Amino acid sequence: MEQERNRSEAAEIGRRIRLVRSKLNVTQQQIEEAMPVKPVKVSQYECGKCVPRREQLVAFCALCGVSMEWMLGGGTDEIVFLRPPEEGTPRERLVQMREELGLTQAALARKLGVNSSYISHLETGRIPVTERFAERIEGRIGIGRFWILYGDSTQKEYPLTREMLEYLRSDDRLRRQIWERMEARNAKHENEQKPGSRIQTRRREMGFTQQQLADRVHVTQASLSRIESGMVKPSRKTLDALSEALDVTREWILGVETAE
Repeated sequence: MEQERNRSEAAEIGRRIRLVRSKLNVTQQQIEEAMPVKPVKVSQYECGKCVPRREQLVAFCALCGVSMEWMLGGGTDEIVFLRPPEEGTPRERLVQMREELGLTQAALARKLGVNSSYISHLETGRIPVTERFAERIEGRIGIGRFWILYGDSTQKEYPLTREMLEYLRSDDRLRRQIWERMEARNAKHENEQKPGSRIQTRRREMGFTQQQLADRVHVTQASLSRIESGMVKPSRKTLDALSEALDVTREWILGVETAE
């Protein structure tokens, strides 16, 4: 039974990786090269032979700008992008980047170590913007190649380059600061998923005081206060009453679905 569940999980994650890759129009090799956590075996993930390690899955979601919850099987087949890809083509984004930086074609060419005619050909569409050229932009100017190529605006500025990873490996103080921020964010997220916190948030959204809600669900204000603070869990009867009073499902209160 456990093995069957693991195979099913691997197949579903692999299928969703393939959906994201197809949507962004990137190859397996491009994903493997861009992933900061090695080794990566996208072909094996997609066919369900193995499941990515958690750090690999986190890196994939960050790289492609998709929700971790969706990647793990939540919701429907519709991809949940944390920030949707921008419209336009790589050529148009190259022009946009140059204009935002206030550079002429000749000035951009000097920064990138190419001829100005090459930039002109790229911007007019006579030659395509390649992965290698986007990497050159990322390394020399600091504009992310995944924004240039695929319109992922989460990767436009301060891209996670190999040079940045090498720098982080050499600076334990900076890594510690990043971990502390991540832990604080995760703690906040976990707290928001607790039933008591969700009940309190919904109560405030609906404009109820603790006493008003307590009266509606037939408990004392002190009991409701203990539920909201996480000191006690609501009984099944109280959970049903809260669900009705707050116009949400029991599953939402328990943190397994979103509110309408």
